[in-house]
Amino acid sequence: MASRARASRFFLLGTFLAGGSTLRVSSVQFTTATNAGLVGAAQPIVTAVMAWLLIDERLTRCQMAGVVAAALGLLAMIARMDPTVIRQLSFNSGDLLVSLAVVFYALYAVNLHKWVGGMPPLVMMYLTGLGAMTVVLLFYLFETLTMRPCVLQPQVLAATVYMALVLSVTATSMCNLRVGAVGVNRASGFINPC
Repeated sequence: MASRARASRFFLLGTFLAGGSTLRVSSVQFTTATNAGLVGAAQPIVTAVMAWLLIDERLTRCQMAGVVAAALGLLAMIARMDPTVIRQLSFNSGDLLVSLAVVFYALYAVNLHKWVGGMPPLVMMYLTGLGAMTVVLLFYLFETLTMRPCVLQPQVLAATVYMALVLSVTATSMCNLRVGAVGVNRASGFINPC
């Protein structure tokens, strides 16, 4: 039972990781890169709040001040320093997708810290990667069946290998190491590349 529970946790971590990445990439098909960047800037705030709610990781006064300052700065950028803009805000599907991606990344960071502390980083990355590949495969099959199949050209294969090795394995392993070393709240400013 313990190994089954652990496997389900790695599958969930893979779901949060691959789901967050897929949602974020998909979001810019429906919203602007600027909007996606602004919503994504809420990542440290969402992660810190989730760490407090889910694993009772308290914020220091300095961290709380940082969260409040970040939230106010984000609101000021979104409103362009005009309070009437906030009342007239409307969200499209891309904004909602990137918001969901932020939640997925936060869930990944918090649960990574909660579930797999002390495990060697490459083993953790391998097991999480298996869960992530399952999720990506499901997205791939859905897109192939409902839209169009991906044409495997040399450029596509090269980009896939680059994304798998550099962006996924290397960057995520580094993210995992820093979350383990300094905790979720201190690492939350750098969760986006996870």
